[in-house]
Amino acid sequence: MKTKKGIRHQTIRLLSLGVLLFNMLTTIGGYPVYAEDIDDNTKYELPEEIRINKQDFDTIPNVIAKYEGINPNRVAYIERVNGEKRIQRINFIDYEDDHVQINGEMTFDIPEEVAKVARFFKDFRFEGEVASDMKLSLINPNGESFTWQILPGHVWHDGITGLPNTYTKTGWISSQNTGLMEPWQIKDSDGHIIYDGYKLVIHGTGKLKDIYIWEEDGVMPTYDITGYTIMGADKPWIDDVKITVDATKNLSVNGVNKLDERKFKRYHVNSGPIGLESNDTSYNVLDQAYHSITTQNGFLPGRGAFHFNLLERYMGMVEDAEKPGYADYSVFNERFAPNRDLAHKYDTLYPTIGNDYVVTTDGWPTWQAVNPKDIHVAAPRLDRFEEAAELTGKLVAGFHTKFYNRGPKYLEVKNESTISVEWPYLNTHPDKAWDYLADFHNQVAAAIKKESPETLVGGPSSAFMYLEKDDFDEAKKQLAFMDATKESLDYYSHHFYENGPMLIHERDNNPDGFLAGRLEAVFELLNNHMVLTDNVKPILITEEGTYNNGGTPIDYFKKLRTYNGYMLRFINMSDTIDMITPYVYPIINWRPNSNGTFYRYNDSQTGLAGTTPLMYYLDIWKDYRGAFLPVESDNHQVYTHAVQHGRKIYVAVQNLNAARAYINLNIETGKANIVDVKRKRTFLELGELTHEEITVKDIKRVPMRVEEMTIFEITLDKEPKFSNTLHRDTYYGDKTLVKTGLKPADFTITCDVKNLEGSMLRIGFGKTGYGFTKDMTIHVNGIEYRKDLSFTHKEGDFFGYVDIKLNKQIIKDKNDITVSIPEEGGYISNITLYNDYLGRKPKRYNTNRLKHCIKKAKADMNSVAISTDNGNDLEEGILWVTQEVKDTYQYVIESAEIALDDPVATRHDVDQIMDDLLLAGQMFRLNTKEALNK
Repeated sequence: MKTKKGIRHQTIRLLSLGVLLFNMLTTIGGYPVYAEDIDDNTKYELPEEIRINKQDFDTIPNVIAKYEGINPNRVAYIERVNGEKRIQRINFIDYEDDHVQINGEMTFDIPEEVAKVARFFKDFRFEGEVASDMKLSLINPNGESFTWQILPGHVWHDGITGLPNTYTKTGWISSQNTGLMEPWQIKDSDGHIIYDGYKLVIHGTGKLKDIYIWEEDGVMPTYDITGYTIMGADKPWIDDVKITVDATKNLSVNGVNKLDERKFKRYHVNSGPIGLESNDTSYNVLDQAYHSITTQNGFLPGRGAFHFNLLERYMGMVEDAEKPGYADYSVFNERFAPNRDLAHKYDTLYPTIGNDYVVTTDGWPTWQAVNPKDIHVAAPRLDRFEEAAELTGKLVAGFHTKFYNRGPKYLEVKNESTISVEWPYLNTHPDKAWDYLADFHNQVAAAIKKESPETLVGGPSSAFMYLEKDDFDEAKKQLAFMDATKESLDYYSHHFYENGPMLIHERDNNPDGFLAGRLEAVFELLNNHMVLTDNVKPILITEEGTYNNGGTPIDYFKKLRTYNGYMLRFINMSDTIDMITPYVYPIINWRPNSNGTFYRYNDSQTGLAGTTPLMYYLDIWKDYRGAFLPVESDNHQVYTHAVQHGRKIYVAVQNLNAARAYINLNIETGKANIVDVKRKRTFLELGELTHEEITVKDIKRVPMRVEEMTIFEITLDKEPKFSNTLHRDTYYGDKTLVKTGLKPADFTITCDVKNLEGSMLRIGFGKTGYGFTKDMTIHVNGIEYRKDLSFTHKEGDFFGYVDIKLNKQIIKDKNDITVSIPEEGGYISNITLYNDYLGRKPKRYNTNRLKHCIKKAKADMNSVAISTDNGNDLEEGILWVTQEVKDTYQYVIESAEIALDDPVATRHDVDQIMDDLLLAGQMFRLNTKEALNK
């Protein structure tokens, strides 16, 4: 990052600044001044390339119609799990059954309409014999020729035609200024862009069937220009949003009083922290990427997947000849035999994890699968549940055997089993599909417990948590699944994704994502049902993110807004959540050009070549830790959380209003004084993504942009002392899913009233198809409250909540509450009472015994040199380790040093850190070698 006068600042530039009437970034007195500090009458216009992109993008429907009209098979779509269809493939050249023969070289015109839209697709792909060994050139309208890379050996056979296919990436030619990716660079004498005249030259021998443009995840449905504007400039600033923090009290939410970083700071992996299927003991590129995210940022491997088809296709596992449906475990046993070297590698890189990660299983072998052609997602046949369950149990036992009990703590039965592509019975047996799903989960849980009793088993790994769908039928199925698996599953798991529009709020239709309030409404309903059925279990978020797969600064902003938003909201559910794992990988070897990773591969995929803006997610959260503090925002679309660690207070804030806001920070610090305030922030303006750390000069008036994420770091002159604990306890209503209409919904909540400090009522409600035209009336022990629901009066499903701050004087041991929305077709999903009680200050375990261990560990680490050449770069007798070995030990030592300032440390915390230090030290010494005589 660039450093200028103490301000750390990084901006990704997409736009050509010269085309703006006013600069996007001006400078006053040497300090950056952004649009929030500029007169709101600032005028701007879209850059030429953005206007052209928008015009060309809007021709995609016409291109689809043309080639679909020639032959429907020339066009292919991909359906997202949210039901959205996106264009994935357009065969603009297709010889169908009469393939053309190429002998050495052949030139093909790129039609004008395809030249206009090709840059919105990632690949040009080629199908036919010639694809097995071909080279490619591009000729532009100026007659210039450019070599277009095709990687040797990157060939696969189509599952339908059986023909060889290969590809090139549009991004691989973007730096050559061909014009195809930058059409505004080639114009005629009248200033009009030339699209006619682009040609592909194939060099090779063999027949060609077709050439097509391809976008793996489908092209986004719209080219949204909102991000190229000053978002919120059309609305007045929201003035004086008060955020109140009390650092004299420790907030304890249902017994959870601090941030458990191991729950929340996670990332996705292929299978495990190191490949569970692999016997590779070397330190490879995947290891480098994963390990550096952990040691440099403090995030741990969270969740991976294992597909049984790997055992069949690549490891040679077959069906048992004597027991049809069962696996022959001879190859299996060989593959998962105990491997000390792998266990050594595991503990060398990740001594603090143990088995604290998740694996989901999928893709059962062909002799068990109902959909054997869909090898990646294959579900078991109804008559093969028992056999598939046994195989899953043996697999988990195999992981533990191979890695000496370092197999996963959590096993997720089947990935995204609530959608038909993963669980076909939702289509073939719609009335029984969820019963089958529960039965299969129960059988798998029993099989795993038989082999590995300590493994925690869960599901259903839900893909589509729109519980209001089909008149809340989806909710009823989820709740019934929980009832049916009550005795077998140890946790429940779900996925949450945003659909990717620019603004969360103030759309024409009701929001279709979760960050607009649906997330909390979903969890309140699930938690309430678990309490009522005596089935309270933790919830794991094994995927979360966005369906946006683009790579522009705007795309990255949408991803960061989503990841930051989910982190903030799930931290506020710390009493319910056992782990969240965003769907972000350090690197993806099976999708090397993904925009959903922290790192990028080099061109040969043999090493790492820089980072992506997703690193900002790690940077903004890596220092966020400590004891929970009471914090409150007086604007319901400004979300917040606060912690204290040592002399630092951290306040996380996200403004999800469609308007900019001025934040007024009110912080009670007791006898401590504020000596410095900084903030890290991520925001988008005029197409630029900015992530920076700056000093805050006035905490009473801090400007925040639309959908900006900020974490304030407040430094005090001394550590504040807690005088009390504020216990926030949750009480649920006596029923869920009550229909709206002329008859009010009656609820009862019982609670404790002793030492009550405050109370808030949350009401979840929703409706399929359209929002509400009537308002909500609530009576709490006879006291009336009203809520305006006009914000839901739009097309589209609605599921959300409203909060009511109650006078504590009206709260009783038994509370009668009625909720009325006099309109048919909706549901009051549940009600929740949050009560605050004042209690004694928390105890703090003495961490002094850590100091000696840290001092000794540092001395051990600093007594050993680093070698990059197996000791050959050092003098004889020098003790050395590799860089990754030292990085691991240093990370564990620094984690221990951080724990010294934990204001609510427990003996268990200190014991765990001592164990981590002990194992890390052992591995450091085991990996220490002596340089030999040359």
